[in-house]
Amino acid sequence: MSEINEWVNWVEDALSKKHIKHYEYNYFSNIQEIGISSIGKVYRASWKNSDQYVALKSLVNLDNIIVKELVRELEFQREVAFHNNIISFYGITISDQENQNDKKYLLVMEYADGGSLKNYLKENYNNLTWTDKYKLAYQLACAIAFLHDEGIVHHDLNSNNILVHQGTIKLPDFGLSKKIDDEYDEQSNLPKIPYIDPKRFSTRSYPLNEKSNVYSIGVLLWEISKGRPPFYSEGESYDNNLAMQILQGLREKIVPDTPVDYVKLYTECWENEPENRPYIHKVVERLKSMISQSSTTLYQQQNENLNLTATETTEYTQSTSSTISQNILHESELNLNIKELDSTTSAIDKQMNDLKKSHILAQYFVGKCYQNGYGIMKNEELAFQYFEKLANDNYAIGQLDVGYCYNLGIGIKVDLKKAIYWYEKSANNGNIVAIYKLGQKYINGMGINKDYKKAFELFEKSAEGGYLDGIVMIGACCSGGIGTNVDWKKAFESFQKAANLGSMIAQYNLANMYKNGEGIERDISKAIYWFKISADQGYSNAQKQLEKLMKNE
Repeated sequence: MSEINEWVNWVEDALSKKHIKHYEYNYFSNIQEIGISSIGKVYRASWKNSDQYVALKSLVNLDNIIVKELVRELEFQREVAFHNNIISFYGITISDQENQNDKKYLLVMEYADGGSLKNYLKENYNNLTWTDKYKLAYQLACAIAFLHDEGIVHHDLNSNNILVHQGTIKLPDFGLSKKIDDEYDEQSNLPKIPYIDPKRFSTRSYPLNEKSNVYSIGVLLWEISKGRPPFYSEGESYDNNLAMQILQGLREKIVPDTPVDYVKLYTECWENEPENRPYIHKVVERLKSMISQSSTTLYQQQNENLNLTATETTEYTQSTSSTISQNILHESELNLNIKELDSTTSAIDKQMNDLKKSHILAQYFVGKCYQNGYGIMKNEELAFQYFEKLANDNYAIGQLDVGYCYNLGIGIKVDLKKAIYWYEKSANNGNIVAIYKLGQKYINGMGINKDYKKAFELFEKSAEGGYLDGIVMIGACCSGGIGTNVDWKKAFESFQKAANLGSMIAQYNLANMYKNGEGIERDISKAIYWFKISADQGYSNAQKQLEKLMKNE
């Protein structure tokens, strides 16, 4: 009973001094039980009959150790309320206030609508991209890094004890450290076996430390990649036999198609020997790099199947057609002209007649007609033949399209090495789209060894030629330190230039820079402006960010 009195005295003192905010219990409505924590039940409640929800945590299973740890956690919660990946502690509410002998204290906390990470992955896994997974992993690592900076080791890190709110990771507590550290309870820890530092299985008195958290992070990173808890079988429970197998080196199998860098990171984290595990700040750094590269790759993939746009235009007249420089014919200019063609039989007939006269542009146009089915039956094999003839005649635009066809298997079998060969030929002939495409290959390591420095040089060259996608990539590389040193000033200038030219990806990245104050003074109004511009062009990520910001305004 003394521990309860100690808790009550601390709470009453904190409330009287207004160190903790008190909320009137009768202001809460629609109270529903949503779970059970180590110290009592957890409820969801509406605040003043609004759509604003909070979580109420009852305090029942208290003993002297838990009371001291709870006080410590609440004091720390007040200090870290600003951290986006830690559940905010709002204050305390008291039920049965009239009965002094039966007061029930409840913590008023931020409510996480996605439930536990375990449940969130179960329900949303199929909709998560690798960028989404990287971000979940990154947010989790950031939260733990923050705790480590404050001298706190989390002692209950598992997917049931991590929450998700609107796609953002939230730590609800810090694991009641001393209670778990001093008393290893086999039964209560069975559901957590896969997440516990194996050192604890061989030495019960082994004190959990920062590297123990890194081990748990490694397991959680695997879980994010798979969408389910490790060693999970429907209807079966973990046991001490599994603990011994983990101690002897058993780990989950790598999920097919998981990015190599991600696998390397989590396998290093779950090494048996703590000294072989990276420090949490290194984990954060590497995940941040993966996010930058993933965003870059996503942008590249989105554009791989689009008709790319270039900023330069080439004037063409009938009298000068035979002397047009092959080095300044860009794919986008010709795609634009294709859209303007009269897709009638007579128009196609005219193109065919021009072709007979070996007209360079006509050959290209006819190839595009066959490729896309403009006014004629689609025939990708025939389209490839037209592009190949131009390529063999050393025309840059034909070389670009032959490379593109080999890359995607349009009218010909996919052959990445041949795609790179033709991109190089076209790039050497000065085609800025081909230069950009070649940069993509170096950054992805598809058909060629990865070379971020070479990729950056190629993106720079395409950007200098005025190619919009190249300008965007300079911003991405400079902000993520890809192939060059991090340069926020240059990143901002590149995103700003590309945003003004209409790139929705650049507009989105520019908005993020304003939102986060990265390399520029934080300005939420400008962030909202650019998110809206990007969203209006149909970029869904921008729309999501815009909605979040507008809710907080």
